[in-house]
Amino acid sequence: KKKKKLGTFIINYTALPGEHVSIVGNGEELGQWDSKKSILMETSPLTFPAWKVTVNLPANVNFEYKYVVR
Repeated sequence: KKKKKLGTFIINYTALPGEHVSIVGNGEELGQWDSKKSILMETSPLTFPAWKVTVNLPANVNFEYKYVVR
């Protein structure tokens, strides 16, 4: 079984009403670059404009990723 570790992604983005921020990247955990499988990030009135998500990722593996606004 492969070792896993938590990866936390945070970005500051002032979204317009109705917009959401997600993350997508290489690797199954990040959706294999398929924006339909992107991981929705969360914000709140207390943390806005910071968007955050924590993902369980394989240890010792490099990932490429990007943020997507929809």
